[in-house]
Amino acid sequence: MKNWNFVILIVLCFLSLYPSLFHIPSFSISDDCPDPFSCDRIKQTSIPVNFMQWLYSKLLPTYSDLLVPDKDSSKKDPEEDFFDFDALGPDFSRLPDWPTSFPPDLVQYRIRTLNSTFASNQLKWKAEVAPWVVHHRGVAENLYLHRPDPREKAAIVVLVRNSELRQLQHSIRMMEDRFNRVYNYPYIFLNDKPFSNKFIQTIAKSTSSSTTFSLIPYDHWSIPDSVNFFKAKVEHRKLSSQNVPYGGSMSYRHMCRFNSGFFYKHPLLQDLDFYWRLEPDIDFYCDLDFDPFKFMRENNKVYSFVIFLTELEKTIPSLWESTLQYAYDKNISSNSLKLFADKYDNYNLCHFWSNFEIASLKWFRSDEYESYFQHLDKSGNFFYERWGDAPIHSLAAGLLLDIDQIHFFNEIGYRHDGFARWPVYKNNSAAASKCMVPSDRFRNFDIDGTVCSSLWEEYKPYPWDIKDTENALNKLYLQKLQKPSDQNYMFVDQKWRDAIYRN
Repeated sequence: MKNWNFVILIVLCFLSLYPSLFHIPSFSISDDCPDPFSCDRIKQTSIPVNFMQWLYSKLLPTYSDLLVPDKDSSKKDPEEDFFDFDALGPDFSRLPDWPTSFPPDLVQYRIRTLNSTFASNQLKWKAEVAPWVVHHRGVAENLYLHRPDPREKAAIVVLVRNSELRQLQHSIRMMEDRFNRVYNYPYIFLNDKPFSNKFIQTIAKSTSSSTTFSLIPYDHWSIPDSVNFFKAKVEHRKLSSQNVPYGGSMSYRHMCRFNSGFFYKHPLLQDLDFYWRLEPDIDFYCDLDFDPFKFMRENNKVYSFVIFLTELEKTIPSLWESTLQYAYDKNISSNSLKLFADKYDNYNLCHFWSNFEIASLKWFRSDEYESYFQHLDKSGNFFYERWGDAPIHSLAAGLLLDIDQIHFFNEIGYRHDGFARWPVYKNNSAAASKCMVPSDRFRNFDIDGTVCSSLWEEYKPYPWDIKDTENALNKLYLQKLQKPSDQNYMFVDQKWRDAIYRN
């Protein structure tokens, strides 16, 4: 049976590349696809969808995730999928200047919206997700009814699934205890599936700040027409067989691409200047008694981080070359890019871990950042490889920002997954009293992490220009002509993997 599976896969790949040779009829998204928002790539093949679904379900079960990018669909709690705005109660509302009236069949509404013409993408995306946008006004807003609002135009933004409710409650508790109970910044929650009533009501009760929940636009979480779906899945299998974390996950790739080039385009973020990214299941170790958003604005900071570590080389084999090619095409000079290059001008794999970042949304929305993202996206390697948003944000900062515009928040102690770091203060000092940190000092990634932290501390601005880019590209091309070296950062790969599974 495995041999037949392989033969069938080859046939499907051939049909997907040359469907016109067989005059196979196409199908309508609204007529033949039972879930038009998870069948987007199947429509590209011009093969009848019922035939494709039958093949995947009967003959190639290991490829069933092609039809459903997010495997998180087996729910134990029936309330987890339930969304009904009218059942939420009077404490929840629509947003001003947003559509408020919708037909009963929201799936058909979304299809019609996607097939309609709008003056701009923003208007299209706003109309598309409006039925699933829910706002809860926090009681903290009453503090600013009769006095000036000192807050920056900023929000705490979370990409999260319904199934991560408990982990998110923990993260919000951390954020509130360490910072936001004083500053009352609003939260924005985004999901590629509708949030359930249970999720919305539970999270709204977890903070006195305002909360807004929204679906992600279809354009932001789908596979581009230019990507060969079957080629991508073959590459996924290769990475998965090498035990690369999330190597076989389509959902993870959607997430990385969304965080690389789409989150800042969401209609809910258009009036904001800064955002703080929050993840489910994190810890903050230290009280933060100043406003980092205000600090960023007053000190002309554009991007900030707390953990600087190495990426798995197997996930981004062509990212450095793509970045250098972009730098060459645009004749970019930068005093930050050398931070990410070793003495041979190869990528040193260092990146700012983007699950925590406080950054300027104006920068993400800039023509320069968008141009870089579009250059990368055209390669298809968010799907063929496993490009993460962290190295992309980092290399974008290296290309486009002055080193003085990048900031390390040493005051913030932080943990996510197996990585943690915190500031090291003298015992019994006033600063130390603000933190409650793990007893094992070697869990501190600043002490027992990769070489990246010391690179940041010791970095001297270097005026990288087009000559450096040419030299780096030439060295890269020469390396391709030679036999691959054993010096491929395997020690970095292993250390990264050991760290993430340490606990």
